[in-house]
Amino acid sequence: MRSANGRPKSWAVVDVGHFTTDFLLMKENTYIESKVDSCEGITVAAEHLMKTLTGKGYKVTLQDCEQALRSRTIFHFGEKDIIPEVDEALVHVAARIKAKADALHGSEAASLDGILLAGGGAAMMRDRFRMEWENIKMVESPQMAVAEGYCRYGKGVMMKRAVQTPKVAAHP
Repeated sequence: MRSANGRPKSWAVVDVGHFTTDFLLMKENTYIESKVDSCEGITVAAEHLMKTLTGKGYKVTLQDCEQALRSRTIFHFGEKDIIPEVDEALVHVAARIKAKADALHGSEAASLDGILLAGGGAAMMRDRFRMEWENIKMVESPQMAVAEGYCRYGKGVMMKRAVQTPKVAAHP
């Protein structure tokens, strides 16, 4: 892809997943291997929320807390709003993700065409990251973005191989 002035576009990707958040950088259509890394994912927020709620007397599982990150409620002798606790847990993991992103892409973030946000945790992090990165864009169907990317990559490899494979002439 090219910008309006014909320059190849540059993008960072932040894929906020369950166990890890993964980062990469494509600078003018060139994959920058030194800018690829991973850090904590959404499970850190769920663990933080579980510790907080347990400290307040709730008997909750990690799965309860993972669901609560999305619903912002917990079922404990009835449904309870836990918005402040969820916000605290998400801020906790967002700070770790942002620190890693800054270490990897901080000097380039403002000059990128955009920072693409993907993964199952993208919706939970979008507003937190938008405050720091004006050029952040959440990809369509962020939960499936990695699978879609691998599918496109695989198709591209297969097409390239098909073009490179010598044709065998048919004998009469």
